[in-house]
Amino acid sequence: MNFFEIDINYYDLKISVYIICEEGQSLLIFYYPLSIEAFTVDDRGFHNIWDIVLHDNEILSDANTLNTFFLEAIKKAGFRIIGHIYHKFADEGEGVTGLFLLSESHLSFHTYPETNYISIDVYTCGKQAICIHNDIENFFKNSKRFTVRGLERGSRLNSSVALTEKIRMKMRA
Repeated sequence: MNFFEIDINYYDLKISVYIICEEGQSLLIFYYPLSIEAFTVDDRGFHNIWDIVLHDNEILSDANTLNTFFLEAIKKAGFRIIGHIYHKFADEGEGVTGLFLLSESHLSFHTYPETNYISIDVYTCGKQAICIHNDIENFFKNSKRFTVRGLERGSRLNSSVALTEKIRMKMRA
């Protein structure tokens, strides 16, 4: 009879797997900690922010085009919208700010036509928003500068993962 112990790190949660086997056949497998909840509750989140500078500011004042784009990107990614609000500024510049409240978290944006800049913030729980990223990159493909930063979040992250920031920057002429 053989006894094996394997330690697995799942974020900050250390899981010990014990296997007792005889002649290559597994007889008993058990885990520590013995909390089913530790294996089923997934509070991981993915927080991505975009800083985009355009060559032209025309679209940054167009509330309808921006809202339509973000609405379609959210739907395409399979997220559920539970609320939406936006505001087109008239007194203090011509910018637009918008927020989509999602069952998975949120998407927000704010434009500064005076500096050709848009900031976009997407936080999703449980699944990444790769599709939204691709749509944003394609929509703003003629940007002067395109920077995206991503951060994984959640209660089980260890400090090295929580501090890891992925940055991708494209400088366009």
